[in-house]
Amino acid sequence: MKRKLSIIGKHTSMILLGAALMCLFSSCAVNDKSENYESVNDEMEIVDLNEMDNEEQYSAAENETERDTVDAGNEQLPLSAEDNYKAVLLNNGDFISTGMQNKKINLTNIKEVVTDDDSITVAATKFAVMDLDNDGQNEIILWIQINDISDYGFEVLRYQEGAVYGYTLQYREFMDLKTDGTFIFSEGSADLGIGKLSFSGNGCVIDKLYYSESQYDSNNELEVQYIANGTLYSEEEFNNDMSHQEEKSNVTWYDLTPGNVESAF
Repeated sequence: MKRKLSIIGKHTSMILLGAALMCLFSSCAVNDKSENYESVNDEMEIVDLNEMDNEEQYSAAENETERDTVDAGNEQLPLSAEDNYKAVLLNNGDFISTGMQNKKINLTNIKEVVTDDDSITVAATKFAVMDLDNDGQNEIILWIQINDISDYGFEVLRYQEGAVYGYTLQYREFMDLKTDGTFIFSEGSADLGIGKLSFSGNGCVIDKLYYSESQYDSNNELEVQYIANGTLYSEEEFNNDMSHQEEKSNVTWYDLTPGNVESAF
């Protein structure tokens, strides 16, 4: 009987020991799973943070690009020659007077290119648009009226180096302008001819194509020479050239009004 009880006691101890071991193993397994779960969660959080950082960086880059685009869209581009001319003619811009040490002038004070006498009235009444020097870019020619007399002179406006420059010409220097840019100039009754304008820096020069030139000889008698492109030729040939000049088409002049300016540009 005692032997049976002893055997039973041993079996019970083994069962209890097995149960204890099973509980221990179960606890370890649970702890391992918990640690693994926490590790996975940590990794997921790191991935999520990285994704958030990437999204924020992408969003910031996208916003920067948008700002650059807006800035580029708001950037003011330089005005074209036509826009500059239009601004001057509509009295919304200045031109640089080469005859007044590059002083800025507008149409309201254009009198300054003529005189500082307050009793004299000066106005630009007409304008023409053409390429005077055949460089592929148009110039503007303003017809200047002084004290209601319309044969005082002209202001030639030329766009260069991002600005409009003005060159003042007396009437006798720049008469009867033709569509090919030629005109009549006169320096006296026996000194006249056909010329074209050329521009160099801030200067404006009359290139004499066909002209007469007078001088007194040793006997104090007036002597006249006729010159074509730097070469002497006859009076008859000169007169023929002057006649052909008159037959050329005149440039078109427009009244200086906002409507005509808008139409021209």
